[in-house]
Amino acid sequence: MPSEIEWLWMPGYTGEAWNVITGCTKISPGCANCYAERMAIRFKRDGGSYLPGKAEINFHPERMDYPARWRQPRMIFMNSVSDIFHDEVSDAQIDAMLAVVFRNPRHIFLALTKRPQRMVEYFGEWAWQQDNTRDRIEDRVRDAGSLAPMVWPLPNLWMGVSVENQHFADERIPLLNQVPAVIRWLSVEPLLGAINWGDLLTSVDWFVIGGESGPKARPMHPNWVGEGITAADAHSIPVFFKQWGEHRPWVDVLDEGKNRKVVEVKYKRSRHPYGWKMVKVGKGEAGASLSMAGFLEDVRQDWPEYGLRYGM
Repeated sequence: MPSEIEWLWMPGYTGEAWNVITGCTKISPGCANCYAERMAIRFKRDGGSYLPGKAEINFHPERMDYPARWRQPRMIFMNSVSDIFHDEVSDAQIDAMLAVVFRNPRHIFLALTKRPQRMVEYFGEWAWQQDNTRDRIEDRVRDAGSLAPMVWPLPNLWMGVSVENQHFADERIPLLNQVPAVIRWLSVEPLLGAINWGDLLTSVDWFVIGGESGPKARPMHPNWVGEGITAADAHSIPVFFKQWGEHRPWVDVLDEGKNRKVVEVKYKRSRHPYGWKMVKVGKGEAGASLSMAGFLEDVRQDWPEYGLRYGM
């Protein structure tokens, strides 16, 4: 069933999630209200157990052939309810998933991680050609009946990291820059604090930004969004603004006299104490309009010029 994740619907592609791995472990503030955890608690499916902050990691080999069944081009989020580079996911399991990516060039696969150190360790073997990662994956491809040569970086694999505040932007983005990829991208969602982008975006090709949704969602200051978009524009990086989340900016003509929950969000805790009134209206009503926060544009939902740049 196609995915409802908005940034997967690049023109010409159907958005899809491919969850060969399920289960994860919370490791940073962005994980606090994880939607995948809510799904694990609610449905308790996929045969895994759940403890607070940790859903058992499970590998589902019966799902490996799903991309081969999808005849029309898909933009596929790999393991949307887990992390492909989780410590409990083996190199052999990552190999197997990348073999599927290689065998299905009509699709674009998006990998996203909060564990970029593991990603660097895995792909470092490719970059320096000192070890046997390439041989492992080529063996798996040959076992599946293909003799085509492996090309790296894989032209249909986009590598990304998730960041939510200054600390994790500083920690994760430089590690992403060490990974060979045709597209390096950021999921800045949920954005939980101001980020001084500086030179962090010099090797980034795409930028997804958004606020948090769900019953315990934390509001997002509009200036955090504006600074991210401005920094991306300075580096000519396409921006996809996914959503305000559960809260949107207070607008007098929409909210005056209405009994709605209003939260003031400070730009920073220690400095710049000015706040912005955010109204809790739910994800659907909050939408993705930027103009309500004073931006000149209404919506930003752009993708990289992938086909033009990489000859796909």
